[in-house]
Amino acid sequence: MKVAGRLISALKTGAAAAAVMLAVVPAAQAQWYTADGRAAILYDDVEKARTEAINDALRSIMLEAGADINVSADYQGGALLNESFNIKSSSPVRKMTILEEQRTLSSVTVKVRAYVDEDRTMKCAQSSVRKSILPLIFRFADDRAYQSAVGLDDLPREIERNLLLDLGSTASIRLLPQASFRFFADEYSSGPSYAEIKALEEIAAHYRTQFLLVGTLRSAALSESGDNVFERLLYKPTRTLDFDLALYNTLSGRLLIKKNYRAESDWDFKQGQYLDLRSEQFLSSAYGQRLTELCSYAADDIVNALTCLPSAARIIEVNGDEILISLGSNDGLKEGLKFNLSHQSESYDRQQRAYSRYDRSESAYRVEAVFPETARLVPVSLNHSPLNVMIDDVVVLR
Repeated sequence: MKVAGRLISALKTGAAAAAVMLAVVPAAQAQWYTADGRAAILYDDVEKARTEAINDALRSIMLEAGADINVSADYQGGALLNESFNIKSSSPVRKMTILEEQRTLSSVTVKVRAYVDEDRTMKCAQSSVRKSILPLIFRFADDRAYQSAVGLDDLPREIERNLLLDLGSTASIRLLPQASFRFFADEYSSGPSYAEIKALEEIAAHYRTQFLLVGTLRSAALSESGDNVFERLLYKPTRTLDFDLALYNTLSGRLLIKKNYRAESDWDFKQGQYLDLRSEQFLSSAYGQRLTELCSYAADDIVNALTCLPSAARIIEVNGDEILISLGSNDGLKEGLKFNLSHQSESYDRQQRAYSRYDRSESAYRVEAVFPETARLVPVSLNHSPLNVMIDDVVVLR
């Protein structure tokens, strides 16, 4: 059996505890993390459910530590043959221990403790400042998408809830309160249109956020299995889960992620049956597990896309040589950090439409005082202090 993209290297069948050494790297700083993991028992495969539960816990730890580790492990007859590690993270896991394990008729739950090396976070200097994301309320893409989910009106909210729970547990991400306005993006375009870019500028100014997350549910269509009554008695119907995510940098107008997540799974419920999407019955079903899994993949993609991007903020006040910016202690900002100034200016295309542009300067500022939502910066050198600093100029973390 090939397990790819999973952070698990050894499992002792039926054991309640296990430990694995993932890297022998001397580190000055490291930390233990603990997380719970859970997986449904499908088709009486307890060992697979146990493996998935451990992976679920480790994925939560990786999100919390800001890590991105891909591990491939080969198994044969339940025995580990070899391992190959592709570590992209500045915080690799070094040890893993299973503290607790519980099993019910439908699921396996574990508590995992992992030792994460944090001494290598300097690979990405921006990781100390959290990236602010404004998530829009998850919606049906159109009437057809809504009709495909008859009886599952809360499905968009459940996808949204799972995704935001994963992102909210990540140390490098700061989630702002959700907004309910509509952001009309062209689903066939590979980048923001002029209207979208102008809307992103307004969002950046109003919400003081660097990133915007937009999600839409495209389909939750139910498909019957088989062409006749006899086949339908033998095979379960299946249901699609199909949603899109788009992540924008509001300050640059760039589309960072535009990705579709799609899966199809057995549907274990009767037509017209009332479903509580947060119940054990739904969460332990094949469809509920696929929903959780896709949201986990999506959260990983977002974290990986943002981890090493430079943090930026708008200037919201100018007072002599001092400036006030829209980042603060809630974003992880600390005194002494340095920023470069980018001046805002307007350019025009052939249709005389105005575009904002930011020209990077050599002017450097140092964080002198930090408040919850803002910070006061002063020039690093008065000899190189810019003369034309304006509100809505941008500073970028060095």
